[in-house]
Amino acid sequence: MGAILIMLLAAATRAGGLIFVVTDSSCPIGIYHVVHQPLARGELVEACLPEAIASYGMARGYLASGECPNGAEPVIKVIGALAGDRVDLSSEEIHVNGTALPQSSMRLRDSRGRAVRTLPRGSYETTANEVWLFGLHDARSWDSRYFGPVPVNAVLGAVEPVFTLGRFTPAK
Repeated sequence: MGAILIMLLAAATRAGGLIFVVTDSSCPIGIYHVVHQPLARGELVEACLPEAIASYGMARGYLASGECPNGAEPVIKVIGALAGDRVDLSSEEIHVNGTALPQSSMRLRDSRGRAVRTLPRGSYETTANEVWLFGLHDARSWDSRYFGPVPVNAVLGAVEPVFTLGRFTPAK
């Protein structure tokens, strides 16, 4: 009964322009709304992942079905890198333009013990049409550490809290 109530509440908030977040991997659980403003590093955003990434995420149980054109749910992540930024990936942490991102170590296994597909370690230059999305609120987040940058046009908008069960501190 509780799951049905949560699903109905989520559908009602989505229809009203609000997002009901029930996982804390990228931000505190709560209600958010999308705003349209220029993208900035450290900004919390909602995005529809590209088909190949979303298919993998759905097959692994990292994403549920949702409203994105490919049938996946949108993700809420923090923009970690924009056009012109250099991203250095290592097992220990991620650096953007030489600055380490907090809680950014890469995991070799997911919470079910399965091997996680990751990008090769090394340096990446972010192109004009890309952003790197990170969920730095929880080490379990499945994000650009594992699937790489996504197209800028995948970002639906910035996400601002209406009511949350915790405090969101963006990593800029």
